[in-house]
Order: sequence, then C-alpha cells, then structure tokens
Amino acid sequence: MYLGRFKMSIAINDALELECFKNFKVIAGKQGLSNRIKKVGILDYEIKELIEKNFVEGEFVLSTLINIKDNIKELYEIVETLMVIGVSGLAIKPIYFDKIPDDVTELANRNGFPIMIFSETYFEDIITDVMAAIRAKEERASLGLKIDNILYSDLNKMMIKKLAYEINGNFREKNIIAFCKNRNVNKYGKAEPSPRTEYDKTLKKFNKIIPYHEGYIIINTFEDIDNSEVNEIIKRRLEALGFNAKQYIIGISSLHKKLDELNDSIKESMYAFKHSKTYDEGIS
Repeated sequence: MYLGRFKMSIAINDALELECFKNFKVIAGKQGLSNRIKKVGILDYEIKELIEKNFVEGEFVLSTLINIKDNIKELYEIVETLMVIGVSGLAIKPIYFDKIPDDVTELANRNGFPIMIFSETYFEDIITDVMAAIRAKEERASLGLKIDNILYSDLNKMMIKKLAYEINGNFREKNIIAFCKNRNVNKYGKAEPSPRTEYDKTLKKFNKIIPYHEGYIIINTFEDIDNSEVNEIIKRRLEALGFNAKQYIIGISSLHKKLDELNDSIKESMYAFKHSKTYDEGIS
C-alpha cells in the first residue's frame, strides 16, 4: 500500500538528512542514493503479484519483512520485483531478522538499489517527515514561479499585487527586499550554514523568505516605517535570520511604498547583490 502522492520528489540523499533518518544505515546500493522519492509506502503482507499491484515507480518502501518472517530467502525475489517496478529504495526495520542475505546485498549493489536498516523510528514519523519535505519542495517551486512571473511576465500593477498576496496574504504596502547568496558551498554543492527557517511570528506574519536561484529573496513589508531607519532595521532583521555579511553576499533594495512595485523592489535587490559581489562589499 502507499501513502501520500505528490508531483514533486526528493532524492534519497536529501531524505537521509531529515531528523527521522538519523538512525538509518545504508547496507547496499549506495550508488542509487540519488534515486527520487515521490511517495512512501509500507510493505506488510504483500507477496508476489500483490507487490506489483500495490507499489509504483518512485515509491520508497518501508518494511519489517513480516510477510516473509519464516523464510528470509524470499527477500531476493521481493527486491527483484521492487526493482522492476522502479521503487526508489527499501528500508527495513529488523524485527524478525538480524542479517540480510549476501545474495540480496549483492543484487542491490549491482543494480544501484538502496537497502537500509533502521531502528527506533516509527513508520508514521518517516512518512510524515518525507511528505513534509516534498510539500516544502512543492511550495518552493510554486513560490519561485510566482517570482518569475512578477519579474519577467510584464504584468500590470494589479496582477503584481495579486501574486504578492498569493505569496503572503498578510503583506503590507511598504516593502524592501533583500537578495542573499551564501559564500560557502560544501563538497555536495550545498550552502553552509543555512538561514533560520523559524523566526519571530510577528516578523513572519508580514514577510517571506523564498529560496530562489541558489539564493534567498527576503520580502519585508511594513504598515509604516521611517525611511531613515529602514536600512538598520533590515540589517538587524537579516542578522537575526542568519544572513550576515561574513557568510552571505547581500543586496538590499530601496524602500518602496506600494506592494504593486514588488517587481522593482526585487530587481533592485538583485542589482545591489551584483554590486556587492563585484566589489566584495558584503551588503549593498
């Protein structure tokens, strides 16, 4: 059976960074860790043709192997079937078996089919966390498309404002944008450290952090703000979120009085970013 269906997917490598995967050990098929997870399923009592019927390509399968608890040798055929279907990987909670047969690990290694062992983690937590990660990716993709439309679709002011409210219905009129990119990228091509994902609820209500083009657009809106204080306020806010000039290149727009000028605000922040990058000024 499967649980959850999404248009987007995440790589197994990315899933392994989730908290619920901290006890997972990859025992075979490491070369397949780039396989994509589209959904998560639980293999309970299915055997043979029921596996083919109940699982689909891109599914990440969890199991205690209760369906073969009296004969571990049947695991070879199960893994073969899962691979034919295009399942992304198999994670086993070893309640009934202490060891996976060598021929199964050899099969998985030959075909780049990840097999993992884990303990102390509930299936429900894994499903919830993976679903949340895929939903978050979907949201990022959706927000990125909205930014693209605001910047490049030659929209009128009414449509720009409409898209702005789709990004955050609580946005206020006055706005200032920061565009930030991390200076440091690890060997996996990921920026370190990442900005804070949780922050003060008051700030969160009227603002939005959007991952965009390997950086972040931080949209700050205000009911009212003194123009002479805005730069210091934004810099303090960025610092609180983890965006500082030592670790990030940052561009900040001027203060715009209307939300329907969001396209100009974003463009200004990107021009300022390019200036910061060119002259290594940290913040412009």
